[in-house]
Amino acid sequence: MLQARWARHGILTVLLALATVLSTATTMTLSAGSARAQSMSGITQVAVDETGVVVTGDAGTTAGKVAIYALGPWQEPKIPEGESPVATSEPDATGAFTARLPRFADDGRDRLYDKFLAVAGGDTVLGSAHYADKIDLAVNRTAYPQTPSIKGLQVEMTDDAEELGVKHAAINLPLDQMMLSGPGAPDNTIEFTSQGRTFYFNKSAVEGVDAQVKPLSDDGTLVNLIVLAYAEPGNSSSAWRQLIHPDAEIGTGTVYAFDTKTADGAAYYTAAMEFFTQRYTRADEEYGRAWGWIIGNEVDAQQYWYNMGRQDRGTFLDHYSRALRIAWQALRKSDANGRVYISLTHYWNSSANDDPAYTYKGRDIVDGLNAITKQQGDFSWNIAYHPYPEDLFNPAFWDDKDALDTSDSPLITFKNIQVLPRYLAQDGLKFGGEQRRVILSEQGLNAKDYTTENLRLQAAAFAYAYYKIAFTGGIDAFILHRHVDHEGEGGLRLGLWTWDPDHPFSAAPGEHKPIYDVFKYIDTPQSLRATEFAKTIIGISDWKAVIPNFDPAKLARRSLPYPADTRLSAAPVGENRIADFEQDTQGWQVADNASGVEQVTTQGASGTGALRVSFGSGLAPWSTYAKTGKGTGVVFDRPVDATRMPWLSASIRVPESADDGFKPGNEFSATIRVYSTDGRVAEGTGTLDPAGGWNRLSLDLSHWPGRTAIHRIKVWVRGSVGSDWKGYFDVDRVSMAPRVITHA
Repeated sequence: MLQARWARHGILTVLLALATVLSTATTMTLSAGSARAQSMSGITQVAVDETGVVVTGDAGTTAGKVAIYALGPWQEPKIPEGESPVATSEPDATGAFTARLPRFADDGRDRLYDKFLAVAGGDTVLGSAHYADKIDLAVNRTAYPQTPSIKGLQVEMTDDAEELGVKHAAINLPLDQMMLSGPGAPDNTIEFTSQGRTFYFNKSAVEGVDAQVKPLSDDGTLVNLIVLAYAEPGNSSSAWRQLIHPDAEIGTGTVYAFDTKTADGAAYYTAAMEFFTQRYTRADEEYGRAWGWIIGNEVDAQQYWYNMGRQDRGTFLDHYSRALRIAWQALRKSDANGRVYISLTHYWNSSANDDPAYTYKGRDIVDGLNAITKQQGDFSWNIAYHPYPEDLFNPAFWDDKDALDTSDSPLITFKNIQVLPRYLAQDGLKFGGEQRRVILSEQGLNAKDYTTENLRLQAAAFAYAYYKIAFTGGIDAFILHRHVDHEGEGGLRLGLWTWDPDHPFSAAPGEHKPIYDVFKYIDTPQSLRATEFAKTIIGISDWKAVIPNFDPAKLARRSLPYPADTRLSAAPVGENRIADFEQDTQGWQVADNASGVEQVTTQGASGTGALRVSFGSGLAPWSTYAKTGKGTGVVFDRPVDATRMPWLSASIRVPESADDGFKPGNEFSATIRVYSTDGRVAEGTGTLDPAGGWNRLSLDLSHWPGRTAIHRIKVWVRGSVGSDWKGYFDVDRVSMAPRVITHA
């Protein structure tokens, strides 16, 4: 997420000793009044499962029973006045103690989210407050997926992302737009129970996220959700006031901190995280599957991108760590292997401005957060980094002056990205002996304008950055920002597409830029051919000169779709009908950029029924833009062997009225994609004539290796010019045949 970083202030070069960092980050009040802290003892683990909570610890030399208090995550870690302990335990001869208590409090509160305090002798606090750090609750225990490529994108058009071969995606999840302050319209509200309370979500807004997540995850793309909160002063129905931190300075930042300071704020945020982690980790993937949860945005530059008001770094990290931990705990209720991430700018041993109450050094954030979680119960948080070039307008990152090959570097950009995983390899920063994972969740390379020279420089810079990251260990994903240039992004042109200046939406796709094809082919067998031009621009003759460990044999991580021979108006001979839509939709569902599918009674291609694919209201602006593919698809219960019937055909009809209002030169086309169980894809595209009624497309799969186990088919229809298209198209008579006859 960009800010006005291009007008950045001078970089801070004064270094703080690590001991100072840890001390500042972990400053806490451990007791109240006359209570005393015993530093060498305390809770060592809090384990939570379906039946209860087990608190274990060490009382040291303290005599007598140990009382266990349960505190909400928003509460200060001190003995609560007027409250009784939730459990007591008699330490054994070594000082070890164990306390067991029910999972749920009498008021319905899930103690999974509580922090626990051990107190001896009525007023001696033993160590620090400790959160659940061993959780055995998850319904979904699917292993974290291994993707063939690091290539990712902050996706707008899901159909285009599939054609580009995107394997990692980042999608914004603005909770203020999703969550309501109270009951909304009955037909547009989803009710959800959390902690014994009912919360409300905007159904259409939630379904808008579904429309992004579902097509991507169905295509095997690993989806990361960026969890955010914006202020909406004019929207009384939004829960933004409950979600945003009470110290945030509304109007100063762009994105705001989550409220983990008050009981009500923590309840709303917890409910939101439970709702979405449950929704996007279902075993049946009804709404799509998300694997990564990035909490906030660029928190080291909190003034701009996670505004919590003026805070010293220790207080900021205490409150942010609560939000990060709640997200992890909510995720572990439903998913055993999903990941949570912190979000950082490219500032490392420097900060976005010189005010330490508003912005912090990225390295201090990592060290301080590590110290807090080690003290309070460590968990598997990871890092989503943004290594933009030093000058966001200049893509030639290899000239960055403040990106040094040292852990004291002011910045970490593409030039010295190796510094980050190397720093995280320190034993003291690991979790459970494993290095914390890194994804590059947002970064882009600018084209200063649309001249050939600057467009080629942008494309060359991407090639260089991609190759460097691909051969730098410890980085799981390189997610590019943006998909389409945005007219409101301070003059930056970071996308794979130009924007369409004639369209009111600021990021409507215009035309492919040179970087588009480089991005598309860089992880395929055509990688070196697609990037050959870049070497002259960078000033090298061999990629090995600037990319450590560069190995051309490891570039082809993804196969391109098989280009099936496609015939128009061919007549299948001896066809076996897959779907005729005479009675129902026969399992066909919405795919990309569509709002619904239904069986309609109409004059079909071979009967009185057809499948109607609609794309009207309620969709994102790019979904109703004509150039994006509007889709439907089906997944078969059992794979289909097309060896004996290799011709796949479908009839498609665009209504004649669809061309009304289009710019001159519009041409409709349809693409059929076929998927095998081994990940292979075949596709074919043909032109559609609305005036001709039903158009028959037939794909020859006889030479495609994946034809023996087809498990999915998808159909896209799109226009070719920059106009909106809100309407429908029809599909009918999907069949397989041993051969076709092409009419002259």
